[in-house]
Amino acid sequence: MMEEDDSQGDAGTMRGIGGPVRNKKGASTALIDAVSILATAKTQDKERKFNFLSEHLQQQGELRRRELDIERKWLDLEREKTAMEQEKTNLMMRQLEESIRVGISHGKGSKSRKKNIIIDDEEEESNSIFDLENV
Repeated sequence: MMEEDDSQGDAGTMRGIGGPVRNKKGASTALIDAVSILATAKTQDKERKFNFLSEHLQQQGELRRRELDIERKWLDLEREKTAMEQEKTNLMMRQLEESIRVGISHGKGSKSRKKNIIIDDEEEESNSIFDLENV
């Protein structure tokens, strides 16, 4: 290794002991300040992004909850509609049975043939056979 002669105050890249060192310290401080400012800005940007994503996820969760509530209400309405349609069908079947009974009793009298009507009523879960001759 070779040592430099320091007779003129030169020490490697540092020229003299006074001025340039201060500039280097000033440059270091400015660089540190700039890095700090950039890091702060980047951190704030990340916080903004995090806040945005957090709000976005909360909104998505709220929308999904509302969507499920609406779907549940729709299914409730569909069940109610189905029950009403079933009730209507049952009522129509009873009316048909009654009109058949009334029609046969006023109809042919003793010459009527024996007619069996089988009705499958899901609500009662039983088969009923009507002997319309004896009505």
